[in-house]
Amino acid sequence: MHCKQLIVFSLFFLVSIAAVSQEPPKSLSANARLSAAKSVYLKNTSKSDVPFSVLEASFEGWPKYFVVRTPEEADLVVQVDAPVETSMIQEQDGEKKKEEKPKDLVVTAVKLSVLDSHNHVVLWSASDRPTGKGTKDEKTIAATQRLIEAFRTRVASAEAAENKQ
Repeated sequence: MHCKQLIVFSLFFLVSIAAVSQEPPKSLSANARLSAAKSVYLKNTSKSDVPFSVLEASFEGWPKYFVVRTPEEADLVVQVDAPVETSMIQEQDGEKKKEEKPKDLVVTAVKLSVLDSHNHVVLWSASDRPTGKGTKDEKTIAATQRLIEAFRTRVASAEAAENKQ
């Protein structure tokens, strides 16, 4: 009986040592994830289609990433959000009511977020306001293009950092 206890204790001790000596899996840095990613899912959470159209055209023309149809197929989810101001119209009873009409939507900001599609960790995010001269759509397009350029710069620096390691 004493021998069985000694064997069980020895096995337990060896298994414990083996478990402690194993290194935990390394988690990838944001740089590594951005560099390693090959596919993206583009997501529009805005009421305006203008920022998403710019985003879509930019990614389709960028050979770094392949655009996929579902988030499950993607390495990254690129999400664009553009809060809007709504127009005020008069109701017949004299009360003012907010009503959203596509032609009356004014984008107040554009936010671009890039998430790891598997664990939903935000790897990069930035926002910009439509400002300057031009129509409301031209300002929104310019703000979205600035964000996409900032993201491209971030990816290029991430790839450079990964190549140094």
